[in-house]
Amino acid sequence: MTISEMPITDFLHQLAEKKPTPGGGASSAITGAVAAATAAMALAYSVRPKSNPPDTAAAIDAARGVLASLAQQLAAAADEDAAAYARLNELQKLPADDRRRSAEMGEAVLEATTVPLNAARHACQILRICDEMAELCNKWLISDLAIGADLAEAAVRACAWNVRINLPQITDEPTRAGLAAELDQQCNDAADLHGRLHAACAAAIMPG
Repeated sequence: MTISEMPITDFLHQLAEKKPTPGGGASSAITGAVAAATAAMALAYSVRPKSNPPDTAAAIDAARGVLASLAQQLAAAADEDAAAYARLNELQKLPADDRRRSAEMGEAVLEATTVPLNAARHACQILRICDEMAELCNKWLISDLAIGADLAEAAVRACAWNVRINLPQITDEPTRAGLAAELDQQCNDAADLHGRLHAACAAAIMPG
């Protein structure tokens, strides 16, 4: 059974256990998936055929479609992260002069770094969609859109920790620098988007 197929209580139980996976990477990705689903729900209540112009309804439906896809990709990323870490953990337990460790470690470290970075990209995309849709959101669901944005921003920051802990193990300097630069960009974009969204949602709920 994949992580995304587990009942929530089973996932929480396994997450709390003293074992390599699932761990923080899986919980970060699942947080992003929940963010996407929460935002999609808020937009589902924002489609009002009698009052929305056709182009507005189409824009909302398109955004919901992208959010649904992001939720699926982030749920899958939980398993991808667990698999990447399990492989890395196995290799790290081998002797330093082991041939398999020498042959596979570089690729394993890179995978354990790029999986959470990709999840951070997805979570940042959720924030972009929330930012674009904030003005179209049903006023009674704006708090749910804000919650989705909060969770997405948290997912970006959480994924970033898994990237950062693996970056020093990447021996190729240009690769390491490129990944670090992209991570900084994702984190900065997420912070900017979240700040703007927080202000917009707060103003909608508490005008004046």
